[in-house]
Amino acid sequence: MAPRKLAWGALALLLIPAFVLPSETPDWPAWIVGARLAGDASRLYSFQESQKITSAFAEPRNGVWAFVRPPIYATLLTPLGWVNPRQAFIVWQIVNLAALAVAAWLFWPSFWTPLIAVCCPPILASFKQGQDMPLFLLALAVAAKLMHKRPVLAGMVLALLGLKVHLLLLIPVFFVMKRAWRMAAGFLAGGALLLAGCFALYGRIWPSLYFGIILENQKHLGDAGWFGNFSVARAVLLVVSAGVSVVLMRKIEDRELALFTALAISLIPAPHLYPYDFALAFPLLLCLVRKYALPTASAASA
Repeated sequence: MAPRKLAWGALALLLIPAFVLPSETPDWPAWIVGARLAGDASRLYSFQESQKITSAFAEPRNGVWAFVRPPIYATLLTPLGWVNPRQAFIVWQIVNLAALAVAAWLFWPSFWTPLIAVCCPPILASFKQGQDMPLFLLALAVAAKLMHKRPVLAGMVLALLGLKVHLLLLIPVFFVMKRAWRMAAGFLAGGALLLAGCFALYGRIWPSLYFGIILENQKHLGDAGWFGNFSVARAVLLVVSAGVSVVLMRKIEDRELALFTALAISLIPAPHLYPYDFALAFPLLLCLVRKYALPTASAASA
């Protein structure tokens, strides 16, 4: 028990720099924008309104931080707007650290898991930027736990990853090749509920405003993200990646491993990919270590 406690303590201690040494070009100010402008799509997706907020506590990067997630996410972030930005940053990091700890325990309750997590550059990059990848890992962990006995509910939870839908390009390959029809139905239902929530809270105007600010944001960022300006190459990568996924889905019998594999391969053709997005491959890394590198440790922790 002592080694396990020591390892989980390391997870907390080694991520302390994320709180005291944040990036010089962080992403978290965008969450403050979303929290404070939630409820009004015209202001939420306005560069001018964003700048009014962020200029009070952060040096503008390329002009302004913009909120570029679906509007329902802004509503969920509302509590961050109740405190000052520094307090909001600390709360945000604590929430993400807790999400990572729970996700890691759900993926593999072994003392190896937190040690692998703190040595995973994409996870560290997510904390340094004030990003939210641990929340997506938590949703994936819950979905993976539910997929065998509650596939519809698992699919609905997995739909939360649709808030970064460009990272899920090969999920349909998993559904089809593994005949996970009930999980696919839950995924579609969950996505429909998210969209319905957006329309219920923000009306019919939000899609045009949302896509408008995404396009405008790319002009501010320039060639941001990997493969950013290579649409033809990305299309080829998507086709090749889909083919590789089909082959692997046929060979992999374990559905959990197949799901993690599909998500990891989805990162290859994903547009505007950033280092922290590779945290989505963390579950595959854990699964491979658990099954093949440390099978004895896996059996002991089961």
